[in-house]
Amino acid sequence: MRLSLVLHALCITEALAAAPITHLDSEKIVPNSFIVVLKKDVSSAAFKSHLTSASKLLSANAIAPESTFDFDGLKGYHLKASPAVAKQLAESDEVSYIEADQTFTLPPITPSKPLAHRAVQSNVPSWGLARISHRKKGSTDYVYQQTSGTYTYIIDSGVHTSHTLFQGRAIWGANFVSGSTNDDENGHGTHVAGTAASQTYGVLRFGGIISVKVLGRDGSTATSILIQGINWAVNDMKTRAGATGRSTALLAVGGSVSTALNNAVAAGSSAGLFFAVVAGNENQNTGNTSPGSEPSACTVGGTTISDERMSSSNYGAGVDIFAPGGSIPSLWYTSNTAIATLSGTSMAAAHIAGLGAYFLALEGTRTPAALCARLQEVATKNVLTGIPSGTPNLLAYNLSGL
Repeated sequence: MRLSLVLHALCITEALAAAPITHLDSEKIVPNSFIVVLKKDVSSAAFKSHLTSASKLLSANAIAPESTFDFDGLKGYHLKASPAVAKQLAESDEVSYIEADQTFTLPPITPSKPLAHRAVQSNVPSWGLARISHRKKGSTDYVYQQTSGTYTYIIDSGVHTSHTLFQGRAIWGANFVSGSTNDDENGHGTHVAGTAASQTYGVLRFGGIISVKVLGRDGSTATSILIQGINWAVNDMKTRAGATGRSTALLAVGGSVSTALNNAVAAGSSAGLFFAVVAGNENQNTGNTSPGSEPSACTVGGTTISDERMSSSNYGAGVDIFAPGGSIPSLWYTSNTAIATLSGTSMAAAHIAGLGAYFLALEGTRTPAALCARLQEVATKNVLTGIPSGTPNLLAYNLSGL
């Protein structure tokens, strides 16, 4: 009897326990900004009911949710409120956890002097493209098969869609940066989009690009904004004709570990959207970062023209594959013909976003997990130097060259 009473008391205590509020001690916290994530078994109807109940508390404090998200089992919302209000919300039975919003920022961009677009040459202008189409380094030719019918969502600083080398295949999707224009004001998004799918500089030459703007002119954003972009991309893929099962996404910004961001990427992957994400540029274990630590994503490290791991590239068992990332020329945002050269794992992940779409077109639909496994299966093995113990030594390859 005594044991039963104890167990009953424990059950009551557990039921009444408030959900955790995490990342309050983060150095990159966004003050008074929180992401509320509901439990996985909360139905859509219960979600609406929770929002109604939460709105009473929020309205009493002159607060309303900034945005909501609901895709593939991940439900929640972002709000700006005091920690005291967040603690009250954490007492709701439907809440799984609340995460303090954090900033995510691109590494400083220092491009080489932008160049005018050059005519297509017999030798490909990007060593990275040549490298992924040959088992051995040193070639200057990009060997590939013509493919079409795929989409790549660029969740980044926007895409300068009018650049001539996109040939009209880049379109505007959504903009989650308040007060910004529907264009790239930073350059990063246009550059990685060009590597993924453009004429002359792209892994894909006839793939569709969809711009999802989540980074501002200064290259910074927040967890909550990244989740909004992911939510939009997943729902757009589901409703866009021919996109489900034939789409990849590039998330080329990373930062401190965020459970909410990782869960959003996992939900997107579960919906069928392949995510190529950066390992990061801090020369540390990628397990310390997001979204690179999310197992469902295809996490990409960067290499140099000498087949070395970039000294800045993160490493560890969480890295799935490496791709060219040092001194990569691609499209630039300052004009419709500009080209610039950048370095980083963003450039490497852009190769994998394009290569993933390439394989979907070439070999047919696969789940995101199976697609990443396929890229690993065909990758050139054990040719890279500077790879720490426990990190896969795999260099991306497109099966087209020798």
